[in-house]
Amino acid sequence: DHIVGDTAGVYGKILYGNDGDTCLFVVQWDSVGAFDADGSIPDITTFRVVLNRCTGIVEYQYESVGTFGLDSAALVGLQQASTTLSGAIPGWVFYNRLGYPIETRPYDGTCVRFYPKIGTVALDAWNIVGVSMTPNDANYSKAGLFPTAVSAAYRYSNGYIPTDPLSKGEGVWMKFDSAGWVGGNSPATFDNDVTATVADKWNLVCGPSGFVPTGSIIATGGTVSSNYFGYGPSGYYIATSLQPGKGVWVKMNGAGTLQMISYGAAPKAAPMMVVGETDLAGLNKVTIQDATGRSQTLYLGSEGQMRNELSFFELPPAPPAGSYDVRFASQRMVESYPDMPVDGQAYDYPVAIQGAVYPVIVRWEMKSPVKGARKLVLSDLADGKSIQQVMDGSGS
Repeated sequence: DHIVGDTAGVYGKILYGNDGDTCLFVVQWDSVGAFDADGSIPDITTFRVVLNRCTGIVEYQYESVGTFGLDSAALVGLQQASTTLSGAIPGWVFYNRLGYPIETRPYDGTCVRFYPKIGTVALDAWNIVGVSMTPNDANYSKAGLFPTAVSAAYRYSNGYIPTDPLSKGEGVWMKFDSAGWVGGNSPATFDNDVTATVADKWNLVCGPSGFVPTGSIIATGGTVSSNYFGYGPSGYYIATSLQPGKGVWVKMNGAGTLQMISYGAAPKAAPMMVVGETDLAGLNKVTIQDATGRSQTLYLGSEGQMRNELSFFELPPAPPAGSYDVRFASQRMVESYPDMPVDGQAYDYPVAIQGAVYPVIVRWEMKSPVKGARKLVLSDLADGKSIQQVMDGSGS
């Protein structure tokens, strides 16, 4: 119910700036007008909103709440943007609503401060999570950061090792018994720059408070020798960016550090089918889906289609027992066959399946048929009988 101007006059002004601090965006309503039964009137209401993009803190500062000095009809809080998970009708976080509770009514000289907290959206299962903010109470314990977890936190060092407290920059496996938002209740401060110490071979890492494109991560010491892999409802997937609160796998050639810097907004996702220099979209696809709808896709093509070493497509260590996982027995998600297969030689590519709810459906899409008289054949042993299906075109 504030007004700056109408045909009857001008009532104050709205200002914005940063007070010389590049972290801040400040908006001030200065002596703006108000409405009463007779229409718009001048008023002395002056308040401001301070957005701190470096710490994530939102602050409402009330210099003067108006002629009567105490605002009893305000709606004070945060509204979620309609483009987020809340849908077309976003939700609210109310600090004071129509004057209640009485203790939180705005009055002259008060300040309301909203802090972010540590957390992420988790599956009803095992998840790779991590610490993406600095807890203001310096409590990095698992119980403090993820109180609803139903398992220990497991970091990776040539195997899964229980760990407590947690560390910034390190991803951990943790299990939850319900899907949704998970995280501690303690206020926290944004971290826009996190450096993780990594060992030779596989590592679990977690980035800062904002999104980080994987192509912008700076490796020092060792070099990155794999894709970045996240874990979702259908198992491992190639991650093109790091998300706050979620951990990813990465394989290193040598020990060193990874510096992950966030620039705020979520990056535009890179095409998922182009990884390294090998175009996965041009390879033959085999997708395995279990009875719950979880699916994982594996790729098979000729040696001439490969622009990366096959080791680049090695998948991370298997997730904890019971989690869904599909991979070639070689531990890769991509396999290749010779451009000109040798007569009389067999080329087998066994597939390992973990945690699937049977029955499973196998679908194929042959983008690059084998040259010559050879065929790609799907083989399985079911009920003591060997099943062999030639994979031509698309089918299941």
